[in-house]
Amino acid sequence: MYRQILIHDDDKQFQRIIFRKSAESPVTDYCLKTVTFGVNCAPYLAIRTLHQLATDTAAIYPLAAPIIRNQTYVDDILSGSHDIDSASESLFQVVNALKSAGFILKKLTANNATILQQYSKEDLLDSNFLKFESAS
Repeated sequence: MYRQILIHDDDKQFQRIIFRKSAESPVTDYCLKTVTFGVNCAPYLAIRTLHQLATDTAAIYPLAAPIIRNQTYVDDILSGSHDIDSASESLFQVVNALKSAGFILKKLTANNATILQQYSKEDLLDSNFLKFESAS
């Protein structure tokens, strides 16, 4: 997720690394353009980016905006609904709102297979992940 978030040009100078391929190679100075994993502000930047995305896409994806804003932690989303149709529509809107910013959702799962029918198997977690054994 972090590599999808570009840093403002004014702030890139604060994310610099030096690198060389071998002890004999010259040292090269690089300026990183995206949020860097491991930097203490990275989770904040990710969440703040998602909150802005929710605001920016609220008119087009009204069901997705509160889910992205309130039911997401960094790159995990846990949401629910009272019926299959609204769950399916909410998931559709979340997937498309995030896709509009270059965030492609993977490892989708649901406790009802109907909700996931329109998504490819490559985008799903494990089809048996939320299947519960019947108590006898």
